[in-house]
Amino acid sequence: MYFLYHAMGSEVSLYETKCAHDDHVDHSTQGLSQEMKDFVRQKFTDGVRKPNAILAAICCQNKMKELVKSKVELFSRSLRVEKLGHPTVSAIEIRSWCSQRLAIPTDEDTAYILKYFVHVESSNSGKI
Repeated sequence: MYFLYHAMGSEVSLYETKCAHDDHVDHSTQGLSQEMKDFVRQKFTDGVRKPNAILAAICCQNKMKELVKSKVELFSRSLRVEKLGHPTVSAIEIRSWCSQRLAIPTDEDTAYILKYFVHVESSNSGKI
């Protein structure tokens, strides 16, 4: 049931439905259910990592009538960080990665570094 207040005048229209409203999904709960988390984890392992693709897989499996996309995005972001690490790489991590690969490996398919130089310019130049 809802009321519509008209802009002109003091008229109010009442709209109501005669059928039961039983397909409501409670969006007030925090996060995804454990079943959904397990399903998203399985899809992540299978290589499905984009939120829209995960939602499509959920719809294809008839796992849920309606799912809030933001909840799937948030959970998939945290899952990506958990499994793959943070998406940004610091200069220290690059320097460390390079220094670990300075020795020439015996396996010809293993990557190695001949020489490296990491230059970092600070975005904080002392200006206020």
